[in-house]
Amino acid sequence: MNKHIVPLTVSAVFALSLCACGHPEMKPVTILDERYKTELEIPAGSTVGEAIALAEITLGKNDSVKPDLTEQAGKKIKIGRSSNIVFNYDGKKEKISLAGATVEDLLKKKGLDKTPHLVVNYDRDVYLSEIEDELIAYLEKAVTLTVDGSTETYFTAKKTVREFLSERKIKLGKLDRLSAKPTAGIKDGMSLRVRRVEQKEITVTEAIAFTVKSEYSSSMFKGESKVTKDGQAGEKKVTYLVTYVDGVEESRTVKSETVVKQPVTKIVTYGTKEKPKPSTTAGRKIVSRQDNPDCDGSGHGYWYIIYSDGTTDYVDY
Repeated sequence: MNKHIVPLTVSAVFALSLCACGHPEMKPVTILDERYKTELEIPAGSTVGEAIALAEITLGKNDSVKPDLTEQAGKKIKIGRSSNIVFNYDGKKEKISLAGATVEDLLKKKGLDKTPHLVVNYDRDVYLSEIEDELIAYLEKAVTLTVDGSTETYFTAKKTVREFLSERKIKLGKLDRLSAKPTAGIKDGMSLRVRRVEQKEITVTEAIAFTVKSEYSSSMFKGESKVTKDGQAGEKKVTYLVTYVDGVEESRTVKSETVVKQPVTKIVTYGTKEKPKPSTTAGRKIVSRQDNPDCDGSGHGYWYIIYSDGTTDYVDY
């Protein structure tokens, strides 16, 4: 496509040469060749085609001119350059032929100029004749993002999750968790969640439970027991690696532990001695009674009794 701008000084020379041959009436005209503007003076009564020729502007076969080339030139002439482009809308391609149209004009023709969240790879005031490759248009996709305690829905033209997060200025820590792969493609209606993960070491003092040991004594009757040694809990220092997800503890693992105080075992003593069998004393007289006091510190003694009928008995006290 040829686009020419003729300097005003050239137009002035032409006007002077005409004046030397009979002083014809001159009038100004502006030629708008899409982005280019040429201003010159032409003899009154010149046609649009003659004005364009005087401006040394070359027209293409399918270029549009308003007014028509054969009409008398007015103050303004508009040239629209013919364009054959490929329009790619959401992956569907079609060939478009228009003259003097901008990207916005094409979108209006397709009914897309008011479409929300429409992305175009050229500015809308660009003429189609200036497009060197495809004109690509597509809709931004809605993505719901949950991060740092808030959930928002955004519209994006980015292709991957990584690009979208970069667009939103979301940085991922080494341990942070993302609900999709960074390389995954963005889909309309997609939900993404970033979970912040932090790990800390904490050291705490914990009790060590004491054990209970059973011992047995023949100085005590069966069914009797006593604590012969009190137990005591021990202490240890434990260092944990604690994992927090969005500020809430998720897990902890032991990294090290040191015993500060050993626990003391509790000892409980149980009796093994058989208890004397009970007997009736009705109609009998006690012949003798032998005292058997507490000899092992259990706090119990018993009487050994002999009756007149020769029977014996043991009576605890």
